[in-house]
Amino acid sequence: MGFPKKCYLTLWLVFLTGNTAISASAYAEDCEAKYHSLTDEQRERFDIAYDEWKPAAPGIPAHAFLVGCQGCAGARYDANGNHVNSLEMKKVPTSWVMRVPKNCADRTLVFVPPGMAPATQVFTLFAGLIGPLMNEGYAIAVMHHAGPGFPGFTPYEAFMKPPFHTHDYRNGYLGTSHLLRDLLSEVFVAPAGYYAFSSSRGTSMGNALLADEPGAPFDGFVLGTGGNGVLTTIMDRIASYLAEPNRVPLTGLTPMETTAQAKLDNLIGPVGISTADPQYREAVLAEPDVDAQLALALAYDATKRPKAVRRAWEDMEFGADLQRPTIIFHGLRDRTVFPGGQLEFVERIVGAGKSELVRLYLVRNMSHGGPFDPPPPPQGFFLDAVHALDAWVRSGTEPGALNAGQFGVQPSCSSDSRPFAEDPLGCFCSVMGGVDFNGELIAECH
Repeated sequence: MGFPKKCYLTLWLVFLTGNTAISASAYAEDCEAKYHSLTDEQRERFDIAYDEWKPAAPGIPAHAFLVGCQGCAGARYDANGNHVNSLEMKKVPTSWVMRVPKNCADRTLVFVPPGMAPATQVFTLFAGLIGPLMNEGYAIAVMHHAGPGFPGFTPYEAFMKPPFHTHDYRNGYLGTSHLLRDLLSEVFVAPAGYYAFSSSRGTSMGNALLADEPGAPFDGFVLGTGGNGVLTTIMDRIASYLAEPNRVPLTGLTPMETTAQAKLDNLIGPVGISTADPQYREAVLAEPDVDAQLALALAYDATKRPKAVRRAWEDMEFGADLQRPTIIFHGLRDRTVFPGGQLEFVERIVGAGKSELVRLYLVRNMSHGGPFDPPPPPQGFFLDAVHALDAWVRSGTEPGALNAGQFGVQPSCSSDSRPFAEDPLGCFCSVMGGVDFNGELIAECH
């Protein structure tokens, strides 16, 4: 739709990292008036289950708050956007929450939550990113397809049966991302910059599944700490648990899981073998004690599993044929998703001839985050990455160094100071100085 000429909002964004200050002049609309024009027919067509106008709060401007789902008739939500009737559902729905600020610009950032976080929790987890972006006029959306075994979708066995399939993740997020863009275009402001952001599980079981999708509606992606997908992460963990002493490949760190039970839980959890192979999970749990269970889990080999299981894993693979500009970052102290998988994914992107569409940032002392694997990436680093992506997409500006706070200013692996656009492993070795965190030579670097 066209933009009625009401007003302009000019925002001057100055990157604190040495990037040249750029004008992010964005067309601003009065989205409070647009929200109040929302019709019941539109609520039904876009599967909006709940909506209200929220006043400004500390750090957050006044905004429209909308909750819904894609293709999931029967799902119900409370006023906070929490799904309340999970056990009545035959299929896990793809839920969404969206906030559109009063002075709305033509840009939107769409999250998939990390870990087991529900969609509504993202606004707290990423307040340091979301607040500034909403004040710049960004609409913020979260789409969430929970897996069997996630909170609200337990017991695991109740939701792992048909009609569940691992292709639900890709299909659910693809359909929902189109729904959200259509909703924004019809009711609020058509996005000129429509971006995906995720880290951890939000990448590995969410946005990274769409990065090679020609039909995906996104204009660009920021993908954090997703490695090379769930199966690679599982096999990397197995390799680290089998090493003597237990070590993370390449970096030499000790895995977080030191007991047999912790290792077992990590391997067969909802973001583990159980993602695609419930029969193997059953076989593991049928063993008489935790040591026998762990031994069977450590013997997992997806290539020897039935065809249906192999297909289920294939639906969770990342495609390397990127379609849009993509910023990828990974902390090298990460003991949750190991760096080797991230390097493998970018190597596949390079092999697919798409190195011009990826910018990789490797931060030596940054970890995954969360209570068990600190220190986390600073949220200012996320904000810098989104600004860099926006400038890359909208004006062709090469993404410069990103400010990672306590970890310092970080150039990409395609920069003059780290000229490794075609060699992710070479970039890793340069950042690490050729030695792991124990001071031992990294064989792959020599």
